[in-house]
Amino acid sequence: MNVALIVLGHLFTFVAAIAGLLLGLSFTTVEHQRFPFLRKLEGKRVSLLFTTVLSLAIVLVVNITKDVPPAFETAQGPKGEAFQKATASGFDRELEDAAAELKTKAKRFFDAAEADFKPGSYEDAARNYQKSIDLLPTMSAYLNAGISWYNILNYPKAEQAFLAGLQLARKKGDEAFEGNFLGNIGLVYQDQGKLEAALKSHQEALEIYRKIGNPLGEAAVLGNIGNVYYQQGKLEAALKSHQEALEIDRKIGNPLGEAADLGNIGIVYCNQGKLEAALQSYRESLEIHRKIGNPLGEAADLGNIGLVYQDQGKLEAALQSYRESLEIHRKIGNPLGEAADLGNIGIVYCNQGKLEAALKSHQDALEIDRKIDNPLGEAQDLGNIGLVYFDQGKLEAALKSHQDALEIHRKIGNPLGEANALGNIGNVYFDQGKLEAALQSYRESLEIDRKIGNPLGEANQLGNIGIVYYQQGKLEAALQSHQQSLEIHRRIGNPLGEANQVNNIGVVYEKQDKLVEALRMYQQAREIFKRIGTPRELRIAENNLKDINDKLLSSKKP
Repeated sequence: MNVALIVLGHLFTFVAAIAGLLLGLSFTTVEHQRFPFLRKLEGKRVSLLFTTVLSLAIVLVVNITKDVPPAFETAQGPKGEAFQKATASGFDRELEDAAAELKTKAKRFFDAAEADFKPGSYEDAARNYQKSIDLLPTMSAYLNAGISWYNILNYPKAEQAFLAGLQLARKKGDEAFEGNFLGNIGLVYQDQGKLEAALKSHQEALEIYRKIGNPLGEAAVLGNIGNVYYQQGKLEAALKSHQEALEIDRKIGNPLGEAADLGNIGIVYCNQGKLEAALQSYRESLEIHRKIGNPLGEAADLGNIGLVYQDQGKLEAALQSYRESLEIHRKIGNPLGEAADLGNIGIVYCNQGKLEAALKSHQDALEIDRKIDNPLGEAQDLGNIGLVYFDQGKLEAALKSHQDALEIHRKIGNPLGEANALGNIGNVYFDQGKLEAALQSYRESLEIDRKIGNPLGEANQLGNIGIVYYQQGKLEAALQSHQQSLEIHRRIGNPLGEANQVNNIGVVYEKQDKLVEALRMYQQAREIFKRIGTPRELRIAENNLKDINDKLLSSKKP
């Protein structure tokens, strides 16, 4: 039975009894037995009615509710996600009206699943939750089964459990469970790259949390909405959503949520090129995670700090940060995080030109992801390996690696990963001089990005298409493609992408002998790169400026 209904039932009976006393009405002996202290009020009348009823009703509500265990608790997944997971107490309350024998059996499997969940044996947990469901379907078991499948990246089974639970929650009219199911379905869609569907699910959950007055759920889902906006490249919208979540978590005193919000804000700042602001945000998050003793969050923050150092060109500092994160993940036994750290370390090695070390690191990550049956990680590792082969000039090996990654992304239904893999395949074709094949690959990627609502990917592929047109000598088509890309980067607030496209437009103008226009573009690009602090891109813009100035000087000589 719903706790709120129990409380209201007691409250109604109590108020009726008090009112009867104070108004001179009679009430049964049962009410005296339930509230024996009422006898002391006999003989009092209406003058006490409002103050007595109000004050004692409040006391009663507090005493009834304070000992009622919560139906949900916050649990953290291996990637650092925070979930509202059903508690054993919540499960017990769902079984109040069930037959005793059935209740006992269903509870035995639920308790076994809870024991499996705590140490991270998620597949065993999911199977035991399912056995409980087979005996007696409950929202609690569906919710926790879905989370368990999600934690091992089995998205089809996670979605199936969440959808079945959502149907049951709506049938019972339980909005708290309904909000949790919708939020978790949004996470499944999000990981699969189904961004518009994810956003819709999260927004429905947000509406419910606000309606029922659940600030904890509201803050969590605002964070998830911010992450979807981030994946879409809508950085200002993402930042606003994360800042709203942060305000709520600070107000209700939720340090775990506060740290997660700060980490998410840091990610947005990093992609806006505000690297110092990102670093500050990550450090605040790190401090909270260390204070509350959350090594998983600590490792995530160290990884993010490494990303900032990497973008700043401080590769040794980045490497140190990734290694600290790796050490924590190994210590707490989180192979998913370990594989991610190895991937990041491999990227740094690649940037340092240590390609063999990079290859080994990515292959170690691949071995772990295959061992723990993480197809998404496996596809990402294959993509990274393909990038190393690309830098080594081993284009056929790179192509095979990206094609293998593409196959996995399609198999697991991850359109975002599919679009990225197609972009990488297009890059290989481009370097092989197969411009039509490259163009086809970029167009396929562009089509997917538009379909799933990923403007950042759309802008990137338009830029790639522009480069192909440039190589084909189709300068007007190239210019149009880069301008479309630039418009999107500006709209979503992505200064790095904006600067790259301004630079590319400059290259086209230079080819068209529009040297003054080219100079203006290169100057704009340089200023943006300087402002956001990206040394590699800044060097490219400065070299372009030097070349164009030399050309302008030469053109003025008699």
